[in-house]
Amino acid sequence: MNLLQISKQSFYSLVNREKIARIKKGSAVLYFREGILERAREQEDLRKKYRPFDY
Repeated sequence: MNLLQISKQSFYSLVNREKIARIKKGSAVLYFREGILERAREQEDLRKKYRPFDY
């Protein structure tokens, strides 16, 4: 969540919409690092497009 700079609710929304892949191993839930880094790159582009006043 810190890497993406989003709230917990937004993170779980992305997971539920299958924008970020997850796997369950026992009682732990794991997220793929590459999926999160890819989403961070996409999100940067989306922020520039829809929030140009922040840059």
